[in-house]
Amino acid sequence: MSVDSKQVKLINTQRIKAALKQASWSSKNSLSRDTGLSVATCRSILEELLKTGEVLELSPGPSTGGRPGRRFVYNGNFAQLALVYLRREGNIRILHGSVINLLGEKLLEEHIELKDKIALSSMEDLMQGFIGRNPGIKALSIGIPGVVHRGVVSLCDYPELKGWHVEKHFQGTFNIPVVAENDVNCAALGFFYSPSLVQPESVVYLYYPYMGNAGGGIIINGKILRGFSDYAGEVSSIPLGVATPDQGPLQGDIPEFRDYLIRVLLSIHCLINPARIVISGQLFTTDVIQKLQEPIIAALPGEPKPEISFEEDFHDHFLAGLAYLAMDTLSCPVDFIEKSI
Repeated sequence: MSVDSKQVKLINTQRIKAALKQASWSSKNSLSRDTGLSVATCRSILEELLKTGEVLELSPGPSTGGRPGRRFVYNGNFAQLALVYLRREGNIRILHGSVINLLGEKLLEEHIELKDKIALSSMEDLMQGFIGRNPGIKALSIGIPGVVHRGVVSLCDYPELKGWHVEKHFQGTFNIPVVAENDVNCAALGFFYSPSLVQPESVVYLYYPYMGNAGGGIIINGKILRGFSDYAGEVSSIPLGVATPDQGPLQGDIPEFRDYLIRVLLSIHCLINPARIVISGQLFTTDVIQKLQEPIIAALPGEPKPEISFEEDFHDHFLAGLAYLAMDTLSCPVDFIEKSI
């Protein structure tokens, strides 16, 4: 089989998996209609997926006069994915982990305040426990509050992780595919691919940790805009008249913070002109949003203006982005169906 034909087969297989995940059950004919592939192609791929166990066959449906048709379902428990992230809110250091199946259904969840614990050893202990209870884990996705360039942590809210090759370390330890990504890039991906969202051409997702410096995730046509050294989105480094150490404390003065946030958004709007801007963080309660939304929209020039929305917590979209990336390591970049993670 040539490289091109292998690629075509991989794409066709992903299309069939995606269609199976959307339906309570499927037949060869319904898959052909849903994917645009021939019935013969659907039959061939289904037989291969049946052999591996990734697809299961149900008992035949009721007869309508002829031979009962074969019915197929996607086996969400064919493999599990581990999603792990580090987070810092003020002086609180958080390690979160979840295990999901291939339908996005949550199987395990742990939320740990690290206090004096070391982040690396805590992550290893968490994964050892997950794999001990779920030996079917086939991929690990890790969210890091900092810059990750080719698997190596550079800038980070956890200084002890600087210079650490996170992907190579965990691949060697657990012998599974590992992907490590910046936390806000993950949240931006999770937001962009939310099933309830009519996907815009571009999204910028800003996250303001409590009394901390902002990070940004930029999605253009469904892809993360990383930049040459994965530094794209480090909005706290934009020279806007407030030194980096002084940016977090601005959250205690809403008028001052509003003026600074407007300068950040103007910079993003003029350089990227995204269709959607999401601003996230514990600061953004209903009361604070009411004080910020109108002045922000009024300050942005041009028409139409980007759609502005706020989230008080980025946890759900963070996990959804990690799940998307974990699926990608299994060569399934387009068929993740988000459930309640």
